[in-house]
Amino acid sequence: MTEHPYPPAPYPPAPYVQELAVKRGVGRALAATITLGACVLLLIVHAGLAAWGTHLVDPADPLVHERVESLFYLLDVLGLAEAAATVATAVALIVWLWRARANAVGIGGTPQQWGRPWMIIGWMVPILNFWVPRMIVADVWRASAPAGRRAWPVNLWWPLWLIYVVGGRVLSDDDDMSLQELYDHCVSLTALALIGVAAAALAIVFVWRITGFQEAHARRLAQAIAQPAATPVPPSGPGWR
Repeated sequence: MTEHPYPPAPYPPAPYVQELAVKRGVGRALAATITLGACVLLLIVHAGLAAWGTHLVDPADPLVHERVESLFYLLDVLGLAEAAATVATAVALIVWLWRARANAVGIGGTPQQWGRPWMIIGWMVPILNFWVPRMIVADVWRASAPAGRRAWPVNLWWPLWLIYVVGGRVLSDDDDMSLQELYDHCVSLTALALIGVAAAALAIVFVWRITGFQEAHARRLAQAIAQPAATPVPPSGPGWR
């Protein structure tokens, strides 16, 4: 009887297709971490200056208003540096998220709920920018993380970020503030800056958690590809000779 050929091995291997879709994102995560770290340092300085302002509000000091005015001038200059760091952080995070989202599609095998344009316009569209960015990051986490790993850094980061942004718009300097109002204003600035520090730190955490999940997935796929394929066993039996 004619000898039957061995069944052909699948080509290309199924994991190889996924490996091509899971690209390294460590460099992008490092860039996002550097910009977020700059925000953390600037906000710590901001909190320190604002806390110092609470000690400047001394009713017995005849130059109290001049001293506080100088303090607010320093805070305004620092605010310009914070704005520049925030823009740089936004760019770095979007660049990182762009790659992380593409990897999440390759890992999960299903499209994300929000398309790529929303990674940019989701921060800009009023009302929607209160939840779309958080949903995008959470979707990437769910697709990348092992089963049962909750997205606690994302869930904590987002409300703190919203408080920081909204609080920054609510608080405004007023030349006609009383001494008590100046004191309360400095206390509020201190608390708000510390909330910003916590939000930036949590962003660093989830950037590296997601990157770590995806890197581990890529390594597992690479190891699966590197393993030699099992040698097919020829059919046996009287009818196959």
